[in-house]
Amino acid sequence: MDFTDMTPRERAAFRAGIETMRQMALAAAITLEVRDDARELRQQAAVAALQGLAEGAAALFAKTPASTTSEIDCGFEPLISA
Repeated sequence: MDFTDMTPRERAAFRAGIETMRQMALAAAITLEVRDDARELRQQAAVAALQGLAEGAAALFAKTPASTTSEIDCGFEPLISA
């Protein structure tokens, strides 16, 4: 994926979206893990898929070049570092 065509604002928004997706996938996985039927195979498969999605988002986040704060300040503080 080539990020050189993105403006600093577009890169910041893209990274914010990736981090939001990662957080939502982990939140959904935790929600499924605490359900009464969490031991059922389909729930375990869903949790594994959501965790995989979160790992993929973290890897993509790490590959995306960050914009410097002098270029843009979108008010977003990621939970993971690149």
